Amino acid sequence: MPEINEIDVERVIHEILPRILREHPEARWEIERLIRETAMTREEAESRFEKLLEENRRIWEEIRRMREESERRWQESERRWRELKEESERRWAEWERRWEELKEADQRLYREMKQGDQEVRRELKEAIEALSRRMDQTIGALGARWGLMSEEAWRRGMAGILREVKGLRVEHYLAYDGEGEV
Repeated sequence: MPEINEIDVERVIHEILPRILREHPEARWEIERLIRETAMTREEAESRFEKLLEENRRIWEEIRRMREESERRWQESERRWRELKEESERRWAEWERRWEELKEADQRLYREMKQGDQEVRRELKEAIEALSRRMDQTIGALGARWGLMSEEAWRRGMAGILREVKGLRVEHYLAYDGEGEV
């Protein structure tokens, strides 16, 4: 038996089958009966087609709904990220502002302390100088008193000795040396 290939089958279907169906109506009827028994009716085909269309619509509606839900979630995520970013930027700006305030307060405190130290040093220097002047005055006054008292005692002693010598007279003489020669 010779082997049949695909090209031979196509030729039989296109050329020979139509001729057989024309020449042998019983073959055509048999094929029609088999088709009717196995094939769907028009109503069944339309019903199945409608069901497929409805299923297709339902699937596309579900895809659309899922896309919308996905888009909504994406937008919500973007909104949250923006809020978090804005909050983070706001907090960072607040920390920078506080840092600057602390830095300025620290610099101001340093300047005030430095100025206060200078003021304390100046006041301390003035107090030491005033104390030094007062000590000088006090010591000078004590020395002057001691000197005057000892000078007076020396003068009296000398006056007593000199009075015993005949022809001498003892007098008290006070003069101011304006040029500082004595």
